[in-house]
Amino acid sequence: MQKIDLMVELSHLEYNRSKYSECLAICEAAKDLIIESDSSSRKLPLAHILMGMSWSLSRMDRNMEAALAAKEAADLYLELGDSQYAKSMNTAGDFFFFDRQWEFAYDCYQAVILNPLPETEDFDVAVAFSNSGLALSKMRKYAEAITAFTEARKQYKALRDVENVGFCDSEISRSYSQLGDGVTAEAFASASLDVAVTINKSRRVIWALYRLGRAQQVQNRHEEAIETFTDVLQKMKCSPAHWDESAIFVEAFKARSIRALGDEGSAREIERRLRNVAEIAFEPAELNEWLELLPG
Repeated sequence: MQKIDLMVELSHLEYNRSKYSECLAICEAAKDLIIESDSSSRKLPLAHILMGMSWSLSRMDRNMEAALAAKEAADLYLELGDSQYAKSMNTAGDFFFFDRQWEFAYDCYQAVILNPLPETEDFDVAVAFSNSGLALSKMRKYAEAITAFTEARKQYKALRDVENVGFCDSEISRSYSQLGDGVTAEAFASASLDVAVTINKSRRVIWALYRLGRAQQVQNRHEEAIETFTDVLQKMKCSPAHWDESAIFVEAFKARSIRALGDEGSAREIERRLRNVAEIAFEPAELNEWLELLPG
């Protein structure tokens, strides 16, 4: 096992130097050595190696392979009753999510919830609930997403995690807007905005305002929605973060309210401009999702 320990150390060095291919190669070689060994205690080092492989694969944009490696590691941790189970299974879910495999991602997050271990941290369970909500939202199961986010919110509140309570409020607002309940959506968007402003998180402020604009739009308060979306776009423009793709969605919703107020020409011009950019910025699946916002 001494040779394997050395290989693990080398893999860490390569990963920290952003040499992910080299890290992966070392991990794969170490995995082969572990499998060939007769050690009765090989499951734990094998799980560690699989997680190293998973992170390297994800950094190389090979998220499906990364997810499968992380899930294999998580299954080993579960067999061993190891506290790393929840984190590794959540990670597997994240990598499935990045690969747009929403159902597989959801199954991983649910596995964390359904297989609690004595040493599982409450935060990891809260993450599993909130990420379940994100996966359900992607599958357009908004009522179920609200249930998941509500439970996550409860757990984050018990942990006094103010920022993540605000995040859950934002996502609950989105789900209610998608279900056509603008009044409830506005209440949760406002709660999310209160948190974001209070903790001075500009990114959270932008998302909360976006949700607020959608809630106003669903209630046919289009003048207010346009004003809110304009504020969101201005804040995105001034933010050091990368907002290009999100801004395309926000402006499409703004165009929808402009059309609702009778200015068809301006709405069409915005959509024409956005379409040209969206075809460059988005992957095919994301482009199709965006195109659904446009009329016929």
